[in-house]
Amino acid sequence: AKIFKAFTGKKVFVSGSFTSAHETKSVKCHLGTNQGLLYPLAKALFYIHKPATYIRYEDVDQIEFLRLISTSSTQTSRNFDMQVTVRPVSGEREQTYTFTGIDKKDYPPLFNFLHHRKVKIKDFKLAKAEAEGGANRASVQEVLKQGGADDEGSSEDEDFNSDDEGSGSSSDESDVSLVSEDGAPGTGTGSGDEGEDDEAGSGGEDDGERKKRKRKERAESATSEGDKKEKKEKKEKKEKK
Repeated sequence: AKIFKAFTGKKVFVSGSFTSAHETKSVKCHLGTNQGLLYPLAKALFYIHKPATYIRYEDVDQIEFLRLISTSSTQTSRNFDMQVTVRPVSGEREQTYTFTGIDKKDYPPLFNFLHHRKVKIKDFKLAKAEAEGGANRASVQEVLKQGGADDEGSSEDEDFNSDDEGSGSSSDESDVSLVSEDGAPGTGTGSGDEGEDDEAGSGGEDDGERKKRKRKERAESATSEGDKKEKKEKKEKKEKK
């Protein structure tokens, strides 16, 4: 990240706290007919490679998980789809992005992460039951019997603990270290400039800690320069004598 920033002079965003079931920072999926990687970042979803797509959470109207629930024990699938609906921007029409073929093993960490980010999830009770139940279909079937599909926003259920968040870091984490010339990667809905400059691997560091660290680094640098200057002056005086 340091080298990339030095060569380009652009902001660098590093990956945050999301970890898939396969211990990676992304999930494999398709957008249209192209296979790529979807990175759930601190403030946006970022898909690469074709077409590179950047979707800020603040622009998302809702997320719906498709092909997730099997109503019969004979109907099983190893994959599910995620449909992201984006609010109209500047008079444009509402946009929908459907990421298909995501491994079901990645559903719990993906659901937990998006829930923690306060993204609205359609049929929230059903989606939550699936994330909690996994292989145990009883809880999911119970929600179905109760007519559990609703449009409750994920931010309204504060008692649900997201397993992949660990320390519960806030949304001021930095994002992935892939940016375009204007600071916004790809052709998505976000400008990509809401992150903080940072070093790779410091995704969980908050603003206060980052500022303290930078002030300390500047102070140490200044002290070091002052010491060098003082030694140089003493050496010159000694040589003159």
